[in-house]
Amino acid sequence: MNSGAYANAALREVIRQHWGKAPGFTLISTGVTTPYKISLVLGGLAKKIITSNYSYVYPTPRPIPLLQQLGKAGQIEIETWSLYSLEQRLMAGALGVGFMPARSLVGTDVARENAHAFKVMADPFDDQATIGVVKALRPDISLVHGGVADCEGNTILSPPYFAGIWGARASREVIVTVERIVPAEFIRQHSALVKLPGHLVKYVCPMPFGAHPQGLASESIGVGEGYGEDYEFIREFVEASKDAAGLEAWMQKWIFACETEDKYLQRLGSERILYLK
Repeated sequence: MNSGAYANAALREVIRQHWGKAPGFTLISTGVTTPYKISLVLGGLAKKIITSNYSYVYPTPRPIPLLQQLGKAGQIEIETWSLYSLEQRLMAGALGVGFMPARSLVGTDVARENAHAFKVMADPFDDQATIGVVKALRPDISLVHGGVADCEGNTILSPPYFAGIWGARASREVIVTVERIVPAEFIRQHSALVKLPGHLVKYVCPMPFGAHPQGLASESIGVGEGYGEDYEFIREFVEASKDAAGLEAWMQKWIFACETEDKYLQRLGSERILYLK
């Protein structure tokens, strides 16, 4: 399962639906750094993560103690790539090729640790040279949150895109949530901004504030007001998730006690939402 940077509403629902069922997900993400990605992993729903960063990033970068414990106990497999090489693996999957050149990894620890998906081969166009290549990565499902989409799934994403483009295009199925559904005429008028065409999208769901607690920059791409990152919310999660009891209480409050996204927004409160906007 590939998750874009902002698909937090979708992740909340994945956690609700699969809690206690040990689905054994492999989570692919450029960073396992946000509250709901971290919760999915610490909650035991993932058996493996493929990423370039797994840590808290706010208010200061630091390790995640519970995740370190899972890794040391062998309860989760962590496969680490550079940000660029992970994107290259997804790009290869999206383009339908078996591998992608990755010169930057040659001779690195990342290459040695990931020998199953990195090889050095003879350059087919230079008998005297070799080249590093990374294996294509094709997720089963990709979760993406965008600014707007029409009913066919033609989606305008909010920058920066991270794995929202290549990860989605490499996936067998794509589920999109957006701030709002717009008429096809709006999409035609802003067609240059459509990064995810509808023929790749299986489901599209309106989900206002679906990126929270991440921010969503949307005014600059012509789709109305956006909102900022909820730093207070993220700080509260970091404190709560330092131990298993605190994490469980936090998840009960913000995931399981909010059976729908409407209830989630009610719990956030109109004052906080207005402030973030």
